Amino acid sequence: NHTVLYWKSMGIDYSKMLVGITGVGRILELVNVSSHLPGSPITPTVEYGPYYNIRLGLAFPEVCVYKAASQYYFDGLQKNPYLIRGHTWIGYEDKQSIEEKIKWFQHLDVAGIMFNGLDEDDFTGSLCNEGKYPLLTHIRAIVQPGIIESSSTTTSPDDDAKIGDDDAKMVSEETKHLISIIISAFVLFILGYGIGQIIIAYRN
Repeated sequence: NHTVLYWKSMGIDYSKMLVGITGVGRILELVNVSSHLPGSPITPTVEYGPYYNIRLGLAFPEVCVYKAASQYYFDGLQKNPYLIRGHTWIGYEDKQSIEEKIKWFQHLDVAGIMFNGLDEDDFTGSLCNEGKYPLLTHIRAIVQPGIIESSSTTTSPDDDAKIGDDDAKMVSEETKHLISIIISAFVLFILGYGIGQIIIAYRN
């Protein structure tokens, strides 16, 4: 929201803004485990996730790995969840926080919403136990209310990719057909030109 308001103050209308939502959270080390609200003192320790190796960051599938042994909190002011595991503090986006953001962005009437990277979501569905692409699926269900979130009716980015492949195949077939027409026309032109030259030579 801070960034959106900043660009608005710089003269950019909301209707021209494309707002990004990330699947990467922040992993930090608290100075005092009893002081864990956003803005609490942290150490300079640099943490990395177990799979993506992001400096001070965890992709959503990694967050899911940490959840089991962590204490969950939700910051009502910033509308974001965070986890506490010993001195480790993990702030991230989940379905609830994303829904809060999207509703606010829709209220502002921004141009659109984007997700930073497909691999930031649980694309295998094996770590969060919420199916494939749980965050993206939820985002799509919010911005396209007619879509029901169920395995039988919701399409995933994988399905969209298959549709894209089918479209590409269709375009490829059309291209082949067009090329064959061009080649045929060229051959007919050469034959016609050759026959014309023979007739001219014969008359002379």
